[in-house]
Amino acid sequence: MIFRLLLAHVGIAVGIGLLAALRRRPFRLSAGLLDAAIALALPVLGPLLVLGALALEVAFRRRSPRPLEGDPAEEEPGGLREMDPLEEMRIGTSVAPLAEILALGDLEDVDRTLRRLIESDRPAVLRLLQDALQSPRLDVRVRARGLLVRVEDRLMKVARGAGPPLDRARALRKLGCLSADPVTVRLHLRAAAQAYEAAIAEDPESPAGRECGRVLLLLGEEERAREVLTRHLQRHPDDADARLARAQASLRASDVPAARRDCSALRLPAPE
Repeated sequence: MIFRLLLAHVGIAVGIGLLAALRRRPFRLSAGLLDAAIALALPVLGPLLVLGALALEVAFRRRSPRPLEGDPAEEEPGGLREMDPLEEMRIGTSVAPLAEILALGDLEDVDRTLRRLIESDRPAVLRLLQDALQSPRLDVRVRARGLLVRVEDRLMKVARGAGPPLDRARALRKLGCLSADPVTVRLHLRAAAQAYEAAIAEDPESPAGRECGRVLLLLGEEERAREVLTRHLQRHPDDADARLARAQASLRASDVPAARRDCSALRLPAPE
């Protein structure tokens, strides 16, 4: 009689262990060992405790809600905003958004991307650089700040040196693009415009006229920008970038007919 009770007790413990293991996906016997040990150690009371615990677990198990249509998508890793496709950074032969590289890329990819970003002449460089400086990753913030300081030091040496005026002008323009303080930006751009004018006087055939016009546009001096760009286009009538810049300057100066003429020459839709 005692032997049969012992066999029944062991069988119940094994059965409860198997039942407890079934709650796991994928099924593993080790998941029910603790429950089987409790049922085996406490006759009658042990199996009841384990069965009660399993029943309560099934009754109160929290189910993750199914996403409803129209719910906002989860944020990108690291909380960085999604960039426009035109602002994607090329690394090697692959193309990946800047936010994804800063959030998930290894340090080599981050370094390469930040170097190309700082050396770029894109108008959105400052906005993209601010994303890197505000990254939740400490290593990204440290590398962005270190690269920025080294590039600013190098540009300051060029801007203060005795090299060609065009090189000094470009260094000053880059310093203005990388600066976050509006007053510092204007100071660098004003010095860049003066250096560009010196470069034009030294070599009227250089591309300094186009670049000077764009700097004057950033400074809000539309009429001066149009004068400089017009002189440049007299020497380089096929410079599409300079013509587009002059069209923008004409629009800001409320000279719509002049802007239409430049847009027509570029085969662009005429502004209203």
